[in-house]
Amino acid sequence: MSKHEYLNEERYQKTKSKLGIIIVVVWLVLISVGGFLVYKGVGNSANSNLSTVENKLKDQKAVLEASGLKYNTFATYDDGDEYNLKIITNALDPSFSYCSFDEYKNNAITKEYCSLKNANGSFSKMVYLMFGGFIIVGASMFCGVLYLSIVKRREIMAYTTQQVMPVAQEGIDKMAPTVADAAGTIASKVAKGIKEGLKDEEK
Repeated sequence: MSKHEYLNEERYQKTKSKLGIIIVVVWLVLISVGGFLVYKGVGNSANSNLSTVENKLKDQKAVLEASGLKYNTFATYDDGDEYNLKIITNALDPSFSYCSFDEYKNNAITKEYCSLKNANGSFSKMVYLMFGGFIIVGASMFCGVLYLSIVKRREIMAYTTQQVMPVAQEGIDKMAPTVADAAGTIASKVAKGIKEGLKDEEK
């Protein structure tokens, strides 16, 4: 039966390397997730799509107005193009969020635009940014602590020892003469006491 070595430098270095790789991979995965959420919060792609759909609606509105139609706030679904002009105009109105109503969210003309606009709301962006930022910061702190405490522990301890040892050595060097003097004084007193004791016995 072969003897299994636990205290082996090569084994230690291999284990340390594996743990380091695992920690780095976990950190990269979490950073990627957090980065994706931040990207969703910033919404560059969504903003681009929203701008494209918005321009299409504006073109449709221009075509309807060019045909002689006028905006009628009381137009209903049965009014055809007049109703389409009203719903497009209202959906594009920046002063009021018509896209929060089912009439605009479910309409074939404004459905896509309202879906993108609602997804790009400030609250949604804030949630994505908060979660993304939390994951990035938390992952960096957690993996950093693990990396330092597991992978770099020996190096940190060696560095700490190198910083402490000169100070300790200096203290010992300063204390040595004092300790030597004290020892010498004690020794001389003991020797003197012994001599006096011997003299007393001779008497």
